Amino acid sequence: MGVDDNALWRHPHLSSRIQMGMERAWRPLTALEKQAIEVNEAEPYRGTARYTEMDGGDIGFMCGGGGGSLMLYDALLHFGGRPANYTEFGGNPSENKVYGLAKVILSKPGVKGLFVGMNITNNTQVDLVVKGIIRALKEKGVNLAKFPVVIREAGINEAEARRLCTEAGLEYYGEEITLTQAAKRMVEKMREVYGNY
Repeated sequence: MGVDDNALWRHPHLSSRIQMGMERAWRPLTALEKQAIEVNEAEPYRGTARYTEMDGGDIGFMCGGGGGSLMLYDALLHFGGRPANYTEFGGNPSENKVYGLAKVILSKPGVKGLFVGMNITNNTQVDLVVKGIIRALKEKGVNLAKFPVVIREAGINEAEARRLCTEAGLEYYGEEITLTQAAKRMVEKMREVYGNY
């Protein structure tokens, strides 16, 4: 069922199932989806963050928005990966927004790895993205020896993002590999850690 925002006042009993301004109405929002909306709305002037939870899956998926995110999601599936969610962000989100979104992704039961991908963009500081991800991983107590993470980003402050990832023990790529190659690498890392993946 879809409800026009302008008609929602006539149906207040639907308020817990409908998010104003959101086209998707195919099922009620999950608790994690509601958390992601709160993260996004806390800083509405600093980029966008969207999270859709998928049934099952074990790879946390976080990607710069647009067609690249759809292509990356399909690439993970093509190589045998099982995304746990579909998440996109963009428009130069703050470190706090990325941190909050990454925490939501890592909070889904069954997530055993994290894939972050973004094509080169001129409006997102990739070092802020990396700082937010590192904060979330640390706060969640993730053991990087048993939790594969692949980050493929290119853009503003890429050298700093690479340095931060190297210091934190995260696998980071820029334009030296394609987005598709990064998706393949993520699935390879899942197999390295989990064997019969």
